[in-house]
Amino acid sequence: VASADYMVRPPQPPVYVFLVDVSYHAVATGMVATVAQTVREAINDLPGDVRTQVSVVAYDSAVHFFNLSANLSQPQLITVPDIADVFLPLPDDMLVNLQESRTLVEALLERLPNMFAGTQVLDAALGPALKAAFQLMQHVGGKLHVFATALPSIGEAKLRNREDGRRGSGTAGGAKGGGPQQNNLLLPEESFYKKLAVECSRQQICCDVSLFGATYTDAVTLGQLAKHTGGSVYHYPGFTAARDGAVVRKELRHNLTREQGWEAVMRVRCSQGVKITGFFGHFFVRGTDLLALPNVDADKSFSVTLGLEENAVTATHVAVQAALLYTTSSGERRIRVHTVSVPVLPTIADLFAHADVEAITALTAKLGAERALAGKLQEGRELIQNKCIDMLQGFRQICPPDAKQSGNILLPEPLRLLPLYALGAMKHLAFRPDGDVRADERATSLMQLECTPVHGMVSSAYPRMMPLLLDLRPPLGQPGPSGHVNLPPLLPLVAERTLANPQGCFLLEDGHQLLLWIGRAAPPQFLVDIFGRSSLDGVEPFSLELAPPSHSEAAATVHNIVEALRTERPGTLQALRVVRQGTPEELLVLRCLVEDRSVSMMSYDEFLVHCHRTVCSKVA
Repeated sequence: VASADYMVRPPQPPVYVFLVDVSYHAVATGMVATVAQTVREAINDLPGDVRTQVSVVAYDSAVHFFNLSANLSQPQLITVPDIADVFLPLPDDMLVNLQESRTLVEALLERLPNMFAGTQVLDAALGPALKAAFQLMQHVGGKLHVFATALPSIGEAKLRNREDGRRGSGTAGGAKGGGPQQNNLLLPEESFYKKLAVECSRQQICCDVSLFGATYTDAVTLGQLAKHTGGSVYHYPGFTAARDGAVVRKELRHNLTREQGWEAVMRVRCSQGVKITGFFGHFFVRGTDLLALPNVDADKSFSVTLGLEENAVTATHVAVQAALLYTTSSGERRIRVHTVSVPVLPTIADLFAHADVEAITALTAKLGAERALAGKLQEGRELIQNKCIDMLQGFRQICPPDAKQSGNILLPEPLRLLPLYALGAMKHLAFRPDGDVRADERATSLMQLECTPVHGMVSSAYPRMMPLLLDLRPPLGQPGPSGHVNLPPLLPLVAERTLANPQGCFLLEDGHQLLLWIGRAAPPQFLVDIFGRSSLDGVEPFSLELAPPSHSEAAATVHNIVEALRTERPGTLQALRVVRQGTPEELLVLRCLVEDRSVSMMSYDEFLVHCHRTVCSKVA
């Protein structure tokens, strides 16, 4: 527990401000209703105590405030139409203590969708609404949740549709593609959002941004709000409540109810002779070794690269320490310190023998994401490939002469999966040069990669696909001797071995989503056991849910497998999405088959040959 010396003010209370787009498409798609219902259902489970404060602000072509004073019998709507000079009409009654005004907050969330049900307003004044929300909470800080469907089209910081229906074209090869159009779409257009994010960080305000538009919403520009405040970016392209509502409800509820730290700073130190060369994640750099984190949670990671201040380190060990100072939701100021001491190895061979392929994959992807978000998509993709080749080349150089002359690809045991993970990262939605990747999809994926934990990045690079047409009963789905749940065997990510079978049923997780692929000729008995129906004909896949565990032993086993995967990936895989063979949604699964050749990128076998030839040309 931190002493008073680590406080510049009394501990911040948990503050939640919900900024909701209520323009026509936000209402028509069910976004407003979905968000309002989810927040209302989660309101009793928000972390915190009697100090928790809440506010709701809506916007379209105007900014709409709500008087939630505990003295009222029902919430009052106050609209400010002058977006050129937005002001807070009742600053003391809009951000209220949740315990005192719970009844009004719940009533507002219940009525909010109907308040704007008949709207025909298409414009969205997000810039003025953000300034109003900032004014509302700048004195205390907290969490600002932004829910946007329309591209900001009116008022300060309005944006234009830069995508304009065009998509970047891909070209054949291992790491080509990424022309000027793609690169420009990865650069923020308007500086307003970054400047506001920096101000938010100074006032201990964290922004989470959720985008729901069917058309371009400029995720890379709006995402600056989250990038510099320790927040998250969520993307639900073409959102409809019937299809995507379950995913949004589960992810938003997890976001609101998870344990989190407030008004945090993190300092990273290392031994003499070693220096910090880079930070990766969502934060604002306040000093050479200090990160400002208005909000911090266990679903994100931060990466640090180190370099030598001199040519050699004389010590036998190098120490790295990360100290996090934060406030708990209950108002306690705490310090959490992680210190690791690692030995300085005498030879390069020892370094290869102790390499961590998963950490290497995650850090390399973050380096590539940083390059891509600087408007250099192809360079980001090539960086991943080149890092892989450099490591293979370095290992081959220290191998005995007879091994070099063998003509075989040489890999140290810890890095035997490196080429596979590297290719998978290059084929990730964030980097792949395919023309079917929309600008918002790519930008969101890149920003999510920046703070994805190691285990999530590895699953993104090489998703796990497992068959379900098995004997679905214990010990499958039950803990084994090690305590880990027994999962089905993993399959290679090759269409010939998986999706080519119309009778197949496969479960796939890629670190962010959980997909259940059902072949068009799936056995009727399997469907009865899992879904409680013998045929899926005429049924919309998004309406399908697993039968309850009590329905059958097979259903109970599948539930156990799904819950085990969710436990391994906290914060993601919140909803299970059914994908039927031959439907447009099948593209979600096809993108994960990274071992196959795509229109624009090599197969795994081709990539191995390419790496081997490149290395051999450099190492005699």
